[in-house]
Amino acid sequence: MMQSKFERLAGYKVSAEDYSNVIEPMYMATSISKQEFAKMLDRKRFEVKEEKQKLIKVKELKKRVENGKVGRVSAWNKGVKNYAKWLVWKLEDNKIESFALVELEDLMLNGADNWKQFSWGGCSLIYNEDIAKALCSPSELKKTRNGMRRPNPSEDWLDVQARALYQACEYIKREATR
Repeated sequence: MMQSKFERLAGYKVSAEDYSNVIEPMYMATSISKQEFAKMLDRKRFEVKEEKQKLIKVKELKKRVENGKVGRVSAWNKGVKNYAKWLVWKLEDNKIESFALVELEDLMLNGADNWKQFSWGGCSLIYNEDIAKALCSPSELKKTRNGMRRPNPSEDWLDVQARALYQACEYIKREATR
């Protein structure tokens, strides 16, 4: 279970140190459900008190995402940036004007637990050809026959899209804290 998933289930934030050194090993050693495990922990022991969160305005974030740089120039980074623009546009389209940084990923996931579930659940592009065109260079498109072949031996196109969406989310979070 990822830290963000645990925090959603428990309803409070925990430190990365507590999560990796205490909570995750405890969970791995049990055979109970994620929900039961999150409820059984002592909130007072693990909860991290946060300072009052500064609200981030969607319009400002949209400008930062459009003007920022994801990384070096590549088809992949261009695709990640386009996913980032689309995710911020979705926030704006859902009439969200401002939010706290801790809410950002949950708002973008729109009910999904993670980016793989978001991608495989049809919340983004669903056709292999469309995903390949969004993320690949011309030579990669040729190699995969415009998405007809798998992108690599260990992933399907929806997995690749989930990875790109995760990177887009991380890019948006960086821009939000800039």
